[in-house]
Formats: sequence, structure tokens, C-alpha cells
Amino acid sequence: SWWPRPNSWRTCGLNCGFWSKDAEDWFQKRLTKIQNSTEPAVLMTPQEWHTHLKFQRAYTLSNKNDWFAVEYLKK
Repeated sequence: SWWPRPNSWRTCGLNCGFWSKDAEDWFQKRLTKIQNSTEPAVLMTPQEWHTHLKFQRAYTLSNKNDWFAVEYLKK
């Protein structure tokens, strides 16, 4: 499919309980790839989506941890 199924999205790091800036950035990049013929998007199976979003989880979690640490140290 062009987009992950709800179950795959629910378990990824981009799903933090609300539509975050990271989720919007990811969505816009994916939409651009779908609409852009020079860098076309690839259809993925549910398993491929799970694997793809699993990487997103680690990257997003790491970035958020860094951000929270910096904010905490500012206090």
C-alpha cells in the first residue's frame, strides 16, 4: 500500500498520541514521493511498513531524548 495500516502506525515512534511535527514531516515527505515521478514512492506490504517504521521509531525516540535532555539541562 501507499500508506501504513493503522496497526503499523500505532506501534511506530512517530505516533506519540497526537499529530506531531515529526509525523507531519514524515507525511509530507511520503506524499511528495508519491506525487513526484523523479523519486517515486515504493508500495510496501504490511511487513515492509512495520520494518520501515521500526527504524523511524528508533530515530525519533533518540531525537526526542536528546531534545528533552537539552531542555532539562537549561533549567
